[in-house]
Amino acid sequence: TFEWETEKTVIQTGFAKHNEWAAGCSPDGLIAGEPVGYENKSPLPHTHLKYLFENKLPDAYKVQVHFSMAITGAQAWWFQSFCPGLPTLRILVERDDYTCLVEQGLAQFTQQLEAAQSKLTTY
Repeated sequence: TFEWETEKTVIQTGFAKHNEWAAGCSPDGLIAGEPVGYENKSPLPHTHLKYLFENKLPDAYKVQVHFSMAITGAQAWWFQSFCPGLPTLRILVERDDYTCLVEQGLAQFTQQLEAAQSKLTTY
């Protein structure tokens, strides 16, 4: 439904590893010709209805979406929740201060991991 309704092409991708940080993600796809990613969920009806009534990126996926933007360098991320027989929830999440916090955390984690690894190799 996403491609048909938005006229955007989703490119299927495998695991995406960041070039500098010790981290990666598995996005559902990347939007062709745009610096934008895509995540689709198909929750149970009662969960999907909750998402529809809240009409925002569900808290349960905030870290995943911003983490994926941080890893891939995407400027935005489409989040879609689909449940047959109900309206589709589709939200474009833009980079923001939270994305920056995730990036800072990933950089810090990578530094700590490299420091720990260097200690192990000296023994």
